[in-house]
Amino acid sequence: QQPIPALREEPTAVCCHWLVVNGDQPSTLLNPHIPLEGPDPKSGPAAPDPVTGSTDQQQRKLQHEDRVQRKMRHTLSQEQMEYYRKLTDTIRHPMPDPHSRARVLVSLQKLQKHCLGPLAPYLVQFFYEEVLFHLQDLPVLSNLVAMLDALYYNRTVPLSLYLHNLMEPLLTCVTGERLCASPDEDHWTLRDHAASLLAKMCLQYADDCEGLLTRMVRTLLRSLLGPGGSLSTHYGAIVALSSLGPQAIHEFFLQKHPPSAQTPAGGTECVLVTYTQWLFKAWTELIA
Repeated sequence: QQPIPALREEPTAVCCHWLVVNGDQPSTLLNPHIPLEGPDPKSGPAAPDPVTGSTDQQQRKLQHEDRVQRKMRHTLSQEQMEYYRKLTDTIRHPMPDPHSRARVLVSLQKLQKHCLGPLAPYLVQFFYEEVLFHLQDLPVLSNLVAMLDALYYNRTVPLSLYLHNLMEPLLTCVTGERLCASPDEDHWTLRDHAASLLAKMCLQYADDCEGLLTRMVRTLLRSLLGPGGSLSTHYGAIVALSSLGPQAIHEFFLQKHPPSAQTPAGGTECVLVTYTQWLFKAWTELIA
């Protein structure tokens, strides 16, 4: 048995070089040369396509625009689609058993982001469409507001991304002229719940959406002071303004009447106190 031959010591060298810089390969001797796609500048302009009449450059531009404008497709698992179907059926068709509704709302509050995150756009769209479709169906509207309230308490769902689709139907549930088929139904509870949720969302996402509080106060004041408003509309506007609290009213009046050198000391506070007194008077007259 012969011994293992000794290893040959060959001179080696190690050096560093950049393979990619900001997504582009630098032109160095150590990196292979990759020719750029496109026509050879020495060959002149490319001839147009005999069928479409467009050049290669125009075709590449159209392909790039088509690739950029292509919509992203969401992939939902079978369990997520089944959960969405059961949830929407429970909201659309109120069951006599209150435990079924409670289980659905609790699941909305406790599901994690990887389970509920892909469903968030569909739930927001469902809320938006169903409120407009069931404007006089009080049980369905109550379920929809309760569903949105459960989503609000699930902090893994970024509702701030969908405020433009949530505020309009939620305001409808607050200041809508008629939200039930019969005036004897208790639509006041729905308005109280929707106004409380509206105030919580405005105060929670005021930093994410600039001017949100000001726009809400302006819209509610327009519903309260506008001509031809019904008693239910005035009630919803007053409840929502009361739920927003003095901070929102103060920011609204600061924007309308910013303090200046000509403003007397305490001028804005006097306006705020006057408005608060008027709001309290309107509230007492309404519930009297």
